Amino acid sequence: MIERKILKGRLRDIQIENFLKEELKRSGCTHISIEKTPLVTRIVLYLARPGLAIGKKGGNITKLNEKLRRDFNIENPQIEIEQISPFDAQYTADRIASVLESGRRWRGFIHKVIKETMEKGAQGIEIKLKGVIAGKGQRKRQSRFHAGYIKKVGNMRLLVDHGATDAITKAGIIGVKVAIVYPEVIFPDKINLDEKIKIIKTEEIEKKIEEREKDKIVEAKKEEEKQTKKRTKKTSEKKEGGEKSEMA
Repeated sequence: MIERKILKGRLRDIQIENFLKEELKRSGCTHISIEKTPLVTRIVLYLARPGLAIGKKGGNITKLNEKLRRDFNIENPQIEIEQISPFDAQYTADRIASVLESGRRWRGFIHKVIKETMEKGAQGIEIKLKGVIAGKGQRKRQSRFHAGYIKKVGNMRLLVDHGATDAITKAGIIGVKVAIVYPEVIFPDKINLDEKIKIIKTEEIEKKIEEREKDKIVEAKKEEEKQTKKRTKKTSEKKEGGEKSEMA
């Protein structure tokens, strides 16, 4: 019984997600978070263009709340909106899929996306397409487009944002995978040569200053020893002169 309830609840969540994604297609909805509490059902929408989803004076949100109450029996839905990063991999994958489905020139669009992403400051981007890309009757193949620095294996792969979707075309289904490295990501194995050179140069300068200071101290000591020797020599000479005058 418990398993059935869990499955039923999850099935309803998937239906809600599909409904909202279809309604908010123009707003660039990448993913949806549904959280149930005793008082409300909190639904967080992650969007590229929140303005389109909200509508004039929040009219679109009010309509969505009404549909959720009526069609999915949610008593008190609470919709919240979060704007996604311009580097969001899922949003990029969805954009490429929509271009493939529309039959437009996808190759030029992909190159444009890569250029825009890198110009905005991303460290790297990789786009993979798999399926009947060339057209009906052609063999399945894979195409890869990339720029910059991407990690593919190990724990550092978790620092890369991934997105995946399917484009349903007349020729067949084409899988779209996107990986993007955000500008602020720092990989443990990546060395900044400029910073390293600066550190080495600073260390060398500090070492030279220390050596100069040591040389100055040594020279000062030598000078002091010379002055001491001169003073003792003068003192001994005076003593010798005094003894000679007494003897005379």
